[in-house]
Amino acid sequence: MRTKCLKPFPMELLQQWQMSFLQVQWKQLENLFPRLLTVGQRFTFLKKIKDFRISGILKYQNMEAKFKRNKNTNQGFTGFLTSNYYNDKHFLSIQATYQVFNGYQVRAQGKTTQKMDCLAFILGKDFFHQRVNLSVQYVTPRLFLDGNSISKTESEAVSSYDFYDINETIRHSLMFTFSYRFHGGKSVRQYNRSMQEEK
Repeated sequence: MRTKCLKPFPMELLQQWQMSFLQVQWKQLENLFPRLLTVGQRFTFLKKIKDFRISGILKYQNMEAKFKRNKNTNQGFTGFLTSNYYNDKHFLSIQATYQVFNGYQVRAQGKTTQKMDCLAFILGKDFFHQRVNLSVQYVTPRLFLDGNSISKTESEAVSSYDFYDINETIRHSLMFTFSYRFHGGKSVRQYNRSMQEEK
């Protein structure tokens, strides 16, 4: 009985078939799901001068959403600048922050943009061996930005425009915070002994 050996299937043809199959599948997925692309850059700095600490973050975002014939982009800056002072002797903390909490969201058929900036002042103090902390926070009205949230939707089936005033919600807000620490934490003992003393 003679055995006939079959020729192996060419691997190059198999790889080409797999690549073409993946390309077809990817094109089908692009037609079913929207594509969201976000590109951004972030800058951070920290500076300490005696009891003062200055920190800040500046971030830029460029967002793009695409689905079939619909396409939208949205971009802008966000960030904050904070100055913090802490007195070790009196366990007192004073903080002033200028914050730009802009929000940028994008969809294939619309986008939402939030622009708000303000100053926030925080005063805090520890009591009873730092077990109790009391703090108060005050937020000013908007400074340079409009303080609004605008959402737009444009499609063949529906068109909408939503407006919300963020400044009216948070301006002149005052918040008190009380916190109590139940556990004192673990104490750590340090021994500095030389090898000659143990001999």
